[in-house]
Amino acid sequence: MNRGHEALTSRRYGISPVAATFALNVLMALVVVAGVAVHLWARHQSEVEAANARVADAVRMQVATIGEQHRNLEYVLSQLGMRLNEAMALQGGQDTELHAQLRLFQNLVPGTLDLLLVDHEGQVLAASGAPNGRTALANHCGVFAQQQPAIESAGLWAMTGTYPQGRCPPAGTAVVVFNSSAFTGLHSTSLWLLVSGDRFQQQLLERLSLLVPHSRFRVLIDGNTSLVEGQLGGAPDGTPMAAFPSVFDGPEQPDQQLGHTWVDADSGVTVAGVAQRVPGMPLHVQAIYPVEAAIHAAWQPYLQQWLLTTAVFLLVWGLGSMQLLRLVRRYQHTLLRNEDRFDLSLDYAQVSVWEWDLATKRVFWSRQMTAMLGAHKPITESTESNFLDRIHKHDRERVRAELQRCIDGGGFYSVEFRLVRVDREIRWIQGFGNAVRDRNGKALRVFGVMQDATERVQATRQLAEVAQHTQAILDNVVDGIITIDHFGVIGSFNPAATRIFGYSAEEAIGQKARMLLPEDFRRGHDNYLARQMMHVPGAKQVVGVGRELMARHRDGHTFPVHLAVSEVRRDGHPTYIGLVRDITQQRKAEADIAHLAFYEQLTNLPNRRLLLD
Repeated sequence: MNRGHEALTSRRYGISPVAATFALNVLMALVVVAGVAVHLWARHQSEVEAANARVADAVRMQVATIGEQHRNLEYVLSQLGMRLNEAMALQGGQDTELHAQLRLFQNLVPGTLDLLLVDHEGQVLAASGAPNGRTALANHCGVFAQQQPAIESAGLWAMTGTYPQGRCPPAGTAVVVFNSSAFTGLHSTSLWLLVSGDRFQQQLLERLSLLVPHSRFRVLIDGNTSLVEGQLGGAPDGTPMAAFPSVFDGPEQPDQQLGHTWVDADSGVTVAGVAQRVPGMPLHVQAIYPVEAAIHAAWQPYLQQWLLTTAVFLLVWGLGSMQLLRLVRRYQHTLLRNEDRFDLSLDYAQVSVWEWDLATKRVFWSRQMTAMLGAHKPITESTESNFLDRIHKHDRERVRAELQRCIDGGGFYSVEFRLVRVDREIRWIQGFGNAVRDRNGKALRVFGVMQDATERVQATRQLAEVAQHTQAILDNVVDGIITIDHFGVIGSFNPAATRIFGYSAEEAIGQKARMLLPEDFRRGHDNYLARQMMHVPGAKQVVGVGRELMARHRDGHTFPVHLAVSEVRRDGHPTYIGLVRDITQQRKAEADIAHLAFYEQLTNLPNRRLLLD
């Protein structure tokens, strides 16, 4: 085959088996790495979604808690309104009684800092934390007096700053205003409940501390006023925590939960957040957190385990691939050595092998085809049409028919044809081969061998001409030439022998040579051949010696012949060649001469020589 390629794979596809195996292993390793990367990415996304879901659940539960607390608070305040009505009716609205009732209900609501009964004229009628009776709202807390209309219209107001005058609550205090028709004895009054902001964040703080190590949270009133705000931990790398996104600001927040993920411009950290409105209240509960920090505890061990497992797998894979490459290289070298031997065998035998792929119509040649075609460039691949075009036009259909017979199931093919070389020289080619079939008997490929038979064909033609010339000589020689084997069977009978004995060649060949002798000599002829074969001492030798004897014609008459016998051996057995000449006329002439010598020609009487003898 073509030694310029490393093996059959490289011969057809331009890549060696070692390179193909290496590329395949690299590809498989890349597929494994890609599969692991896809799996890790999917797992990472799953962890992120799980973290989002956990934080969303914490916010949702805090929203539900605030709503439940607000409903309970409304019920408690309604009960307080009823008790205040009773106090006004029975006790005449004494300050001490009102203070007692407010003090009692303050203890029923956890986180309550103060409970005020305020009229619309800015007077505090009673306060749970001030037993000295009525006082102006401005004296109690100047900010309350300034913001009274806004506080009572909003129903929920946040103390955003610290004011030292009077009895102002600390920053972060929520003011819940309750106006109820149940206050029948207290016209134009409202209950102000001052609640610590911790009431709105306690459970959220506890849940976030369990779910994410770093987070920020806040509770907004009307989407812009922070009632309470806090932070757990700090950014993992020490940078400041990201700020809340603008999408979480403003009063126009949807009732359903809002999720948002973004990359913080300052730190470059991916941050996720959740915001949800408390139904029926102008409160928004919000929480944000760094995504990677939230999943670190669950994600990092999983990632390390997979990376370690993948590294070990790739290491084992690499070691196995190296061993496989060594085996492939060893087998490739063996294949190359065998291919070289096969190539040399083709050179010595002066033959070329080829393969015809019936599906692709491609024909693959061995290297020897280049020399056979007389091409200047190596030819290792061609097509069906190019192959058939190289066959002499008078032989093309015969070759095509023979190949088709083989493809159709006719079995082994053998055909002799003329091939037109690139330089237009015509060479005789002997081709033979067979088809490779699938289990259903369908031909898939045809393998063949071609041998330059030009010299053999020319030699055969020369031998035929010599044989024809020799046969013409034998056919026209005057003497009969007969060959017999060691059993006395006639092998050849030339035309001169036919003229002498009257038998045609077809009649004589295959018969015993004794048929050409008179009856008295036939048995002696067989005994003579037996003695010749057994080399009996004293047996009369006639090989190489001419002699005269009587022969028998086909019509039965006998006549004298001269016989010269020679012997040749073929395959260890003798073949006798007899040169026969009819001497009947010679004997007659000799008799006439003898007669003229002793008798007068005119009178036919004995002459003086006869009388003297």
